[in-house]
Amino acid sequence: MRNFPQKITIIGVGLIGGSIALGLKRRLGSKITVLGLCSDIKRAKLAQDRGIIDQALSRLIQIPKSTNLVILATPVSAIIKIIPQLKTILSKDCLIMDTGSTKDTIIKQAELNPPNFSFIATHPMAGNDFSGFENADPFLFQNKPWIICFAKNTDNKSLEIANQLIELLGAKKMIMEASLHDKLTAFSSHLPLILGSILVSVNVQQPCWDQIAKIASNGFRDTSRLASHNPKVKTDIVFSNKTNIIPALQKTKIEINRVIELLQSQKANNLFNYFNQAKKERDKWFLKYFR
Repeated sequence: MRNFPQKITIIGVGLIGGSIALGLKRRLGSKITVLGLCSDIKRAKLAQDRGIIDQALSRLIQIPKSTNLVILATPVSAIIKIIPQLKTILSKDCLIMDTGSTKDTIIKQAELNPPNFSFIATHPMAGNDFSGFENADPFLFQNKPWIICFAKNTDNKSLEIANQLIELLGAKKMIMEASLHDKLTAFSSHLPLILGSILVSVNVQQPCWDQIAKIASNGFRDTSRLASHNPKVKTDIVFSNKTNIIPALQKTKIEINRVIELLQSQKANNLFNYFNQAKKERDKWFLKYFR
């Protein structure tokens, strides 16, 4: 890869940060050096011992001036706090890239910095049931969308590096406005995070939950999967995009009431049509994007 950074620092070596590190090391090997910073230095050193990163850091000030690329893979609230601190630490030639789940607030913070502060906002649409670098996977981003949102301080060089990184990790680049990204992810990503927890909450509140739990099988497992998502990370994601998520939840309430009305009508054919239409739309989406 032409002009791809040789020294990379990942702030937040969890599932996403760890998977980026493993994916880049798989493709580039000794051509790059990956440093990792965690809020808990013991975690960073454990990631180093496991070969996920080459060097563990405990503080921002330890990031070498020779770093060419800094990847922020922490929760959104942490990214917003870290960005202003980096401008006094890094060289002007270093690119800062984030992987946060919402983009508008992050970009606004990045644009408060001087013009020579090179920044690009991105969001890899990938994950799994469990957090932490212990679950990192070099193939996590394979064929998954990786969204880029421009900031005022995003230049052509920054875009080229982001494009190369996305290609190296096997993801599919998409470019869109930050406000549109936040609206779309409220429905496609953040709403499912909430609904998984709602499903679990409804069930455990039942007096017979212990009996429900004994007979619950694949259907409950699959539809409640995202309830196992890290609650701290989930809270950060949902709260950072509440402007878009509240309308999404309100539309969900309307849809739930619609199903109740269909049941109360006692016309099975109406309910069949509702389920059948949803099946067609889901099947169409799955065949187009997952085959």
